[in-house]
Amino acid sequence: MPNNAVPSSIPLINSIFGGYAYSELTAIYGVPMAGKSLLLLQEAYYCLSQGYRVVWIDTEGGISRMHEAWADKFRSRFRVPNRKHIDFITIRSPIRFLRFLTGYDVQIEYGKKTGLTIKGRLKKKDNDLLSKHVRDNTLIIIDSFTQPFRLGFSSDSQNLPARASAMAFALSGLYDIMDSHSNTAAITTVHASLNPTNPYERANPHGGNTILYNAKAVMLLDIPKSKKLSDFRRLIAVRTPYAKSWTKLFWLQIQSDGYHQVDPSKIQEITGYEVAGESVPEEAVPNAD
Repeated sequence: MPNNAVPSSIPLINSIFGGYAYSELTAIYGVPMAGKSLLLLQEAYYCLSQGYRVVWIDTEGGISRMHEAWADKFRSRFRVPNRKHIDFITIRSPIRFLRFLTGYDVQIEYGKKTGLTIKGRLKKKDNDLLSKHVRDNTLIIIDSFTQPFRLGFSSDSQNLPARASAMAFALSGLYDIMDSHSNTAAITTVHASLNPTNPYERANPHGGNTILYNAKAVMLLDIPKSKKLSDFRRLIAVRTPYAKSWTKLFWLQIQSDGYHQVDPSKIQEITGYEVAGESVPEEAVPNAD
């Protein structure tokens, strides 16, 4: 099991990344429908089984249906008692998202020459802050961090500095909350898109690289191009404290009870060609007793 980190249900996340480091942010990015939310839902239930609290901030408004479909499967797989639950919070407004993470009364203003700018003042009493939901030994999940800023800031060039400032401001609030509690970590999903002229290029994160620059660990959840691998995903270590960037990848398969790590040899059997990838026995993940 990793030290000084929230453990993962995926063995190689523990061995390559050391789990989800306390007081740090881990970013998982990928194209829509890659399965990012499902992976985090699995991690949420595994962490419940390990004695952690889980706070889930839903900025897309679609987690309830997925949770209904998968909750019982994850409870059974990880032996999560019925008394333990994820604390779901839905926040779709960019202004409320900023207020929620920072505690500031934030306003977004528009000027013809300056474009969008952010102004804020400290709000002394706010009962709807993230800090009110977090305790020691908490995993914070934000799905996704970039969605509020896509809604609040257009992609016009004059608005890009304000968007980057808003994202950095929100990140500073998140880090303040983690620093105020022990054994607390955060994971966020980040939307990404493919180059329409070359779909074989790696996906590019939406909202620029602000999140990726400020995250301790970064993973890319990638969908293989082969139709034979529709139930498989590649998880690529973009940044890790323990290995060079882009040097580690491993394979996951979506089964009836969630993601399972698979050996690259299984991919080779299906496709008929050799593939790269790391392998760690699935038994490395302990069950909750």
